[in-house]
Amino acid sequence: MPPRGSIECLSSKDFLAKEFPKQLFLCTPCIPLGGTVMLHGKRAVGKTAFALTIANSILRGESFLDLYPCLAGPVVYIQVDMPARLQQERMKRFNMAHDDFHIIISDSNIDILAEAKFSSNPWVRWLQDLKPVLTIVDTLRKSHSEDENSSDTPVRVLGAWRDIIGPDCTLMFLHHDRKSFEGENQDEAARGSGA
Repeated sequence: MPPRGSIECLSSKDFLAKEFPKQLFLCTPCIPLGGTVMLHGKRAVGKTAFALTIANSILRGESFLDLYPCLAGPVVYIQVDMPARLQQERMKRFNMAHDDFHIIISDSNIDILAEAKFSSNPWVRWLQDLKPVLTIVDTLRKSHSEDENSSDTPVRVLGAWRDIIGPDCTLMFLHHDRKSFEGENQDEAARGSGA
């Protein structure tokens, strides 16, 4: 794993005088360029539609919802949660035919921790060669096989995704609560690190 940075020791006076680079935004002021974003909600509330709307704004370099200016650039959508036919229907509804919009479809879960070890995998190389400004993963839950109750799972999973796409691409995860069962306490629907 590459080094994550250095440690500095400064007086408060030196710290306050220090010049930091200005934060760049993919969608100002909501989505930082190179940041990590999570769209979380119940199933079927419109997370995919919301993500496709943001993707459209970025692909065209237009303002999201006519309010938030977006940088233009390539977008990759990684779909591991719904059938390809349904994803295609949604993309048609949102007029997603664009030269810089790319999709990775998998009919099974992706284990990103295993994939990150093998950067020679064709889909990983293809993703890296595209150099997207935004990669949307639908869904976070199906992109790893780690124990959701383990406190180190989020760090390992997000770190593996970041290792694959690099520091300059914004990562957007779609995530939903696990399926609930009749009579289950909804406060317990998400547990451990998954919550």
